[in-house]
Amino acid sequence: MEKFKKISIVGGGTAGAFTALLLSQKFNNIKVNWYVPNTNQPIGVGEGVSPPVYNFLRDNGISFKDVYRYMNGSIKTGIKFDNWVSNNHSYIRPNGDSRKLMTYNESITLKDKIPNDLVDSKEFSLHLDQSLIFQYISKIVLKNKNFKIVNQYKSIGNIQGDIVIDCTGFKRNIIGKLKNDNFIDYTDRILNNHAVTFKHTYTNYKKQFKPYTISTAYNSNGWSWTIPLKTHIGFGYVYSDNYKNNIDDFKNYIKNYLNLNDDIELKKLKFTTGRLKEHIIKKNDQIFVGIGLSSGFIEPLEATSIELMVGELNILCEFIKGNINLNEYNIKCNKGFDCLLDFIILHYKFKEKDNEYWNHYKKVKINKDLYLEVEDDYAWDWVYNKLNNVDMNEAIPVDKQIKIIKGKKSINWLKQFN
Repeated sequence: MEKFKKISIVGGGTAGAFTALLLSQKFNNIKVNWYVPNTNQPIGVGEGVSPPVYNFLRDNGISFKDVYRYMNGSIKTGIKFDNWVSNNHSYIRPNGDSRKLMTYNESITLKDKIPNDLVDSKEFSLHLDQSLIFQYISKIVLKNKNFKIVNQYKSIGNIQGDIVIDCTGFKRNIIGKLKNDNFIDYTDRILNNHAVTFKHTYTNYKKQFKPYTISTAYNSNGWSWTIPLKTHIGFGYVYSDNYKNNIDDFKNYIKNYLNLNDDIELKKLKFTTGRLKEHIIKKNDQIFVGIGLSSGFIEPLEATSIELMVGELNILCEFIKGNINLNEYNIKCNKGFDCLLDFIILHYKFKEKDNEYWNHYKKVKINKDLYLEVEDDYAWDWVYNKLNNVDMNEAIPVDKQIKIIKGKKSINWLKQFN
């Protein structure tokens, strides 16, 4: 039985939009005020999401066709990791919740042959344009008569609601003011603290479109992403400003990829890695919750940020229903962050480059057992073995092989969603 009558959401980015979507679809009897800045401009560089994120969207009424049409979406069969061991080493980290399914999806990725029924799989995933999320989801939530969008921010002293949800990003304008010493810093483990981004239309769609994210490690420090959307490609370079960077190499990568001659202008972002100790706090008669970047951030690798956010929303759903208490909420959130932190560090451990940045990750201790408290071992083992050139493949059943053979090239498969 729902005991909450009014909820306020503060923030108009991805976290605010996903929170609004959840409440509008699952708790449509609760009155919700969604406070959004007058000039709401989410960062839109392209986002690769994992299958749990797509399952969240689908469970809340948004199909892949919707994402493709209205959020500049595209298919994502996995991630191609380049140069994470040496400069000629690459491997595919496919979607999948078992070794057999990952082997199947790896074959789909390498052959670029998409079976017709892949979109119905619980392990399907996609790319989308974050800058378009608010525009589409706001139209959905306003169909709920109990939902109201208010184009202004509210200060902590005058927000009404049984639950107040902070989706203000790294600023943590609400939950960050409630309690001192409520943040665990990850910077002694994850060195990256900056990103530069760039987005451009295709200059040769047939050649440049890929049905997967590309993650490329750089020799000095950091790595870049390449995310193919429906009409654009999003690029980003994640790095630490405490070491020599590869921004010039990243620019050259973009220019070569798109066959551009002119110099390109990058947008610069700064971030701090870490998480809250308490993601949900009760003060007086109100409950305050941090969702998304307000709750914490590891880094963009493996699309962990938006996956953690969806995990938090699933936990929030259980809390609103009365199935868990405040303490259980915080334990679940903290385990989610800490287990994925070790999984991310795993990716960095086998780079052959000998310098201070890459050697740092070789020394950091990670705990697979902690990871297994939240996740199964298939993804960890796949990444570990691929980085060490150990064959992870299993025989693909005949019926699955036939599906791949009958499948279409991704650029042709996507035409059915126009």
